[in-house]
Amino acid sequence: MRVVVLGGAENQMGCIDAAHRLGADVTVVDPRPDVPGRWAAEHWIELDAAATPEIVLALGGTSVDAVVSDQSDYTARASAALAVALGLKGQDLDLIDTCTNKYAMRRRLLGPVPDLIPPFRHFDDPDAAVSYALIQTSPQVVKPVQSQGSRGVGLLRPGSERELVERSFSLSDGRGVLVEQAVFGREYSVDGYVSNGTLLPLAISAKSQYLGNECLDERLDFLPSLYADAEGPLVAAVRRIVAALGISFGIIHAELFADGMDVTLVEIALRGGGSAISSVVVPFLTSFDPAEALLRDLLSLSSPPPPRDFRERAAILRFLPALSLPTTVPRRDSTIEGWLTLVITNPLAEGTPTSSDDRAGFVVLGAASEAAAVDAEQAALRSLGYSAGV
Repeated sequence: MRVVVLGGAENQMGCIDAAHRLGADVTVVDPRPDVPGRWAAEHWIELDAAATPEIVLALGGTSVDAVVSDQSDYTARASAALAVALGLKGQDLDLIDTCTNKYAMRRRLLGPVPDLIPPFRHFDDPDAAVSYALIQTSPQVVKPVQSQGSRGVGLLRPGSERELVERSFSLSDGRGVLVEQAVFGREYSVDGYVSNGTLLPLAISAKSQYLGNECLDERLDFLPSLYADAEGPLVAAVRRIVAALGISFGIIHAELFADGMDVTLVEIALRGGGSAISSVVVPFLTSFDPAEALLRDLLSLSSPPPPRDFRERAAILRFLPALSLPTTVPRRDSTIEGWLTLVITNPLAEGTPTSSDDRAGFVVLGAASEAAAVDAEQAALRSLGYSAGV
């Protein structure tokens, strides 16, 4: 049995591990020679994940049983395209586009779930977008139609409209931008797995943003006390969205605002949450591996055992503070109980980040109780050289 994993960076290691657990040989496709997936797989194809015809040629007629990826919109689209080219089971290309294109997503959901979608307009011209924003009486947000990690997303404050709109357009890859009514309140994420059209919730987080950038997450607290009041409306909203989009199977990651019973969708992705949510946080909370569940669906194998109740444990995803790393070679201290992961993405990062590209990295903490998870977070940050309470 052979599984092709598109992408060999940290976010795809869960897919590689899951394929190996199921007894498959793995072929990783990634143009970068230094990604960890290259050394974890049996075979490596040095191509971009989206180079579908070239990948098919490089496979040279080798029998492939499944194509998989996780935590990346880019590789999610590429996986669907390669599955079609190889005649394998995969996600519908139109559905993938809907879940990676914010304009397509809103258009498709506006009819069946209009109460979950904020007022929005799509623009192909920066001048038109600025003119529209200037005459609105309520706060507006600009965002590229297709982006991940809050790239190009910004709250349009008076005097900043032109700068933020043009930045958003520069990151839109020619697809234009959305200007939509800003939603305030607490933002949450909901992660789950869809099997036979039914949503299985696997994790909920209460999100907090940077003081200098309200459109970028600084931490995600998977702490039941912080999401208990919103859990019912959030899960009900995601079930409605899954049904409206016609998602029959796969990993989902949704971001929403909730205020009492009122819920507003930010976006839903047909992939796992990035920054190790899908590969570390969810398995810790539930003993359920979304990547393995996806592979079992793609390979028509039996379903995995049901997950443990995600409310019985606590986890924290903390992006490192907005200042350069104090230590030269940061390492995870294995003696700190509950410190699950350390990932460094930009060791020279300083100041408030404008997007996920500017963050220094992140830590993931997990424990049996909320208090123990918070203690592990502070111990991990102290170990990295940050001052107490940062």
